[in-house]
Amino acid sequence: MSTTMEKIAVSCPQCGQQLLVPGSAVGKQGRCPSCKHIFPLEAPVAAQVIEPPPPPQAPNSIWDEMSSGDYTLQPLPPSPATSVSPNPYIPPAAQASKGRYQHGFGLEHRALNAGMMGGLGMMAVAAVWFFLGLYLGRIFFYPPILFILGLIGFFRGLFSGNVSGG
Repeated sequence: MSTTMEKIAVSCPQCGQQLLVPGSAVGKQGRCPSCKHIFPLEAPVAAQVIEPPPPPQAPNSIWDEMSSGDYTLQPLPPSPATSVSPNPYIPPAAQASKGRYQHGFGLEHRALNAGMMGGLGMMAVAAVWFFLGLYLGRIFFYPPILFILGLIGFFRGLFSGNVSGG
């Protein structure tokens, strides 16, 4: 265990001063040189080396792992720093052009720019939505707004000569 040559660090319980005492003095009484307090010299508890458990054997399938009940979630690998993560619901061609319709009202803007036919389409959707809501006993606030946007798109296309949004 301890030999006479090794020194151990002990702190005084009265004043907290760190003292180096020989290993052979463990179990005896010691006196602090600064506060003159007498206290028993105890060896500090040595850190026990705990060996990590052996790595678990890889299961044959994910179902074997889940049925055993001892699976853990692992963190995702770090992703490369990108400014905007790609959206899996938008086709890659549309993602490449960060243009006009990448916001909450993109469909409405597309219909407004689709000429007379886009405006008529918006008005038709608004009318079906409104009357279906009335039939089901629900009043939605958005169909009248959509109808007005459709009117704006229709007249915009009419006065600019844009029939089909080309």
